[in-house]
Amino acid sequence: MITCPNCSTSNPDGTQICISCGAPLVETADLSASGAISPAENEIPDPSKYVEPDQSQTPPESELSGNLPPAPATPAIQLPKIDFSAPKKDRSLAIILEVVPGLVGFLGIGWIYSGFTNIGIAWLVGFLIWNIIALVISFSTFFLGCLCMLPINLIALIVSVITLNSQIQKYSERFNP
Repeated sequence: MITCPNCSTSNPDGTQICISCGAPLVETADLSASGAISPAENEIPDPSKYVEPDQSQTPPESELSGNLPPAPATPAIQLPKIDFSAPKKDRSLAIILEVVPGLVGFLGIGWIYSGFTNIGIAWLVGFLIWNIIALVISFSTFFLGCLCMLPINLIALIVSVITLNSQIQKYSERFNP
C-alpha cells in the first residue's frame, strides 16, 4: 500500500494518483525516498497534468475537422388555428332589422347589420331624402300626395328586403344556417 503524502490515504500498490485527493503518488514516493521535500500540507498539486484525458468526453475526430453529422430532425410545432373572421350573423334578424325600421322610414339597417355597410348607408340616406321629399309633397297637396307616396314606400321596402335576401343567399358563408 502506498500512503498519500498529501492526505495520508492508503492507496493500492501501483496506483499513480491518490484515490482521495488526486495527488500524484509515484513521483512523491520516489521523491520522498530520494530525500526530496514533500509538498506542504496546504499545497495541493494540480492532478490534471498527471491524468490522461477521458476519451468519452472528447468529441470524435469528424466533429473536430468540421464535418458535423446532420442534426436530428425535430418535429414541427403545430399551432392552433385561430379564426379571425367576423362572427356569423343571423339571417332572420337581418330581414327583421330591414322590415321593422323600414316601416317607419329607416331602410338599410338590415343591410348594415349583415355586413353590407355601403349598400345599407346608401339605402338609409336615399330613403331619408325620399321621405323628406314625400313629406313636402304631402303638405303641399293637403295630404293627397300620401295616396301616391305610401305605395312607393312599400314598394321600396319590398325591393330592399328582396335584394337583401338575395345577397344573404349569395354570401351564405357569412350567416348561420
